[in-house]
Amino acid sequence: MVTSAPALPFKRPPRPRGRDIDRLGLVELLHDFVRSDALIELCETLPHLPREDEGVSVRPVGRRPYFPPEAMVLFGVLTSQIHGDRNVERFLRDPHVWEPVRAHLAPLFPQYAGLAPGAPGPNRSQFMRWYSKIAEEPELLSTFAASFQASAIHLARSMDLFDPERRSPSRPDIRDTMIGDGTILKSRFRAAPGEKQVDRETGELVPRRFDPDATFQHRKGDDELIRLDVAGSNFGFLHGTTGEPGESIVVSMFHVPQGKGNSEAKSAMEQLLHLRDHGLPGISHLLYDKAMRGTHIDRAFAHGIYLHAKVSKVAGGKTKERMIDAQVEARRGTDVVGTVDIVAVGGAAHIRVPIADQLELIQLDPRQVRERLSRRTGALRVYRDYAIPDDIRVPERLRGAIVTVRHTSNEDDEQRGLKRTEVLRVIAETHDDWTVAAQRSRAESLNAQIKNRWQDKRAPAVGKERQLLRLLFAGLAINFQAVTTYDRRTMRVEAAPPPEPAAA
Repeated sequence: MVTSAPALPFKRPPRPRGRDIDRLGLVELLHDFVRSDALIELCETLPHLPREDEGVSVRPVGRRPYFPPEAMVLFGVLTSQIHGDRNVERFLRDPHVWEPVRAHLAPLFPQYAGLAPGAPGPNRSQFMRWYSKIAEEPELLSTFAASFQASAIHLARSMDLFDPERRSPSRPDIRDTMIGDGTILKSRFRAAPGEKQVDRETGELVPRRFDPDATFQHRKGDDELIRLDVAGSNFGFLHGTTGEPGESIVVSMFHVPQGKGNSEAKSAMEQLLHLRDHGLPGISHLLYDKAMRGTHIDRAFAHGIYLHAKVSKVAGGKTKERMIDAQVEARRGTDVVGTVDIVAVGGAAHIRVPIADQLELIQLDPRQVRERLSRRTGALRVYRDYAIPDDIRVPERLRGAIVTVRHTSNEDDEQRGLKRTEVLRVIAETHDDWTVAAQRSRAESLNAQIKNRWQDKRAPAVGKERQLLRLLFAGLAINFQAVTTYDRRTMRVEAAPPPEPAAA
């Protein structure tokens, strides 16, 4: 008979409260952002009007834009902080808000009429024309998203995040840990494709407006007919943090495609590996939720990244238990003092100890993580040393001995039907280092921070392209506030006074 392990004694560390976060005022955010090099670098790959001194006389096709992309991006950032595009337009009508911005951009982009002295700030119509152009041209949208990611990588490095020299498989550092989460942006329309409604003026049945990129949940009504409930568009994001309140950098925002073979976890892993290979080689850990399964953990291991997530429970809410290895040698130095059976309980390694007519499960103490390269395949294998605790239930000869447990899967596991990485974690919920892994809740806080500024927490746009643009605007605001908070905390720069309005 095998006794079940007790419930996992875990308490999540307190989240930073809103009053603990030094958020910038809107005017201060706007003025600091426009003076930073980050805005110019972000928009330099977007199309601009040619300057007269460049000797280009070709007139652009269509209506000549009044403002450079930099001004439109500022408008978009404000839409993530102020509810409603019309309210942003009113905000920029204040000369004390807009005039310092105009005065800074005018010498850089003299070819734009909207930056002439005394000209008012951009309005909603001008912003929507630029916004629609970016969203409707895939090349421009991908260029802007790539510029956002490059800017975020630069900011992350400037905040001492993801340092390759600091890599530690055994003890994760929150600064070198990527934190991820998925989110559903609720559709603005509750209709499914094909639904109709009565036109109040004509009395005819007309199609209801719906979001073509929204996902739908199937359910049965009282009449047993299958109905569609509108869910929304699935997105994900990855961010890093210093661990201090208000210092989180969003490095990637991405849409999760629908259809067979696509999933949030798959998209997140692709983004993570892209970041690892293109600017952030210091990513050593990933914190995620239960969307990450054993196959994703194995894939992360293959690239030297340690993925930390909770272990799903079995039916009835019971902790998952699984036999891992039998007759594993326990050593004290170079001497073998016995063998033990390794059992995974809630992701943590345990041993079975016979007590009377029962088998007691005793958790092992995690020690050093070891990495080895397979001589046959060259693949990375991950092992961890565990110490048998000094427990009176354990035979004296085994107390303090070390057992080495393999965490990566192999062919033997496949033949046994064992999904090792699905049930065994390098860092489990009962380990001391789980306090670092538990900080994934920061991703949920960022998720709520973005959505709370939207009406009814619904997406402020229709279509995945426009929704992604809105998310990128929100990410820009979060990132710039984070790096400014970091600069002030570390005394890297002093808070600059707001610029004086230029004379008309």
